[in-house]
Amino acid sequence: MYQAVIFDLDGTLIDSEGVYLNCFMEYLSDRNIPISYETACRVVGAHHSGVLDMICDKYGLSCTPEDIRKDYELYFKQRCFAYRDLLFREVPEMLEYLKKKNIALAIASSSSMPVIKKVLEETGLTEYFSEVISGDMFRKSKPHPEIYFYTRKILKVNAARTLIVEDSDYGIQAGKLSGSTVAARRENRFGFTQQDADYLFDNMKELVVLFEAEQIT
Repeated sequence: MYQAVIFDLDGTLIDSEGVYLNCFMEYLSDRNIPISYETACRVVGAHHSGVLDMICDKYGLSCTPEDIRKDYELYFKQRCFAYRDLLFREVPEMLEYLKKKNIALAIASSSSMPVIKKVLEETGLTEYFSEVISGDMFRKSKPHPEIYFYTRKILKVNAARTLIVEDSDYGIQAGKLSGSTVAARRENRFGFTQQDADYLFDNMKELVVLFEAEQIT
């Protein structure tokens, strides 16, 4: 039986991937940085550092990735997102179920810590997670598994006893490379293959059923 579940945040607990992608596309358009929607979709789920490196290299921009990062952070902070409305409805019930089973819960997200904390506060989910880990804490981002190695170490649980819940191909690859089982929320909007996930689900209540049936062990 699993002793811990580590959740990605965006696209897994809240339906934010499309909202953030549209925000990023609007920013690039405002700055006259040419990038197609299809190209942008390929970086959904990645940490912003890798995304900006790719954009600067691909389009030969005179500014640096760090210049864009700082500028976009200011742009992003000026936007208001209704995180409570983006919360997948079944999530609180599922977290309550896991809490009652004394399963350790953690967040391991590529988002910045201030954004993660804001999401958890506005959705009322803060109390469920003993550890909240941001990709900003690491030199390498998903699909590198470093964030999951670190989170498991903090939780003091091994790979076999940890279930990772993801959505993007980057996140799924990171989870699998860390040695844990990965369940992924099915996503068809951004060109994900999700082929490496051990389980796919449309509603997180399906994970509750799997725990009860002991099919995830």
